[in-house]
Amino acid sequence: MKATIRYATALALAAMLAACGSAQTKELTLEQKLSEKKLALGPEIDRVRDYRLTGWNYLDREHVIIHTGPSSSVLITLKMPCNNLSTAEDIGFTNTVGSLTKFDRLVVRDRASHMTERCVIDSLNELEKIQAS
Repeated sequence: MKATIRYATALALAAMLAACGSAQTKELTLEQKLSEKKLALGPEIDRVRDYRLTGWNYLDREHVIIHTGPSSSVLITLKMPCNNLSTAEDIGFTNTVGSLTKFDRLVVRDRASHMTERCVIDSLNELEKIQAS
């Protein structure tokens, strides 16, 4: 009986400590995540013309940065979380007019299951480099 009480007490204490720890870890805002990469949110754009995807960076399940040239980056905001984005090795896009628009979809293939997820784009924003002060 005493062992059961000790076990239950230990479980309760562990649960309280976990709750305290998770309450203190705050998710960074989008602006903070961009700032860490020395970027700032620029104006919303309708399309990315003649782009070549030279790289990309995962921010969270609703935001990804694509690099479209040597000094050009665009923030893609998705309408809903894209669950496989955090584990994707490669990304692609649907494209119907020769430019990337907010009417296209981000296509992500899960590394483990090879399932394809199509994530609807909500908006596109230019990203501006923050100058070191």
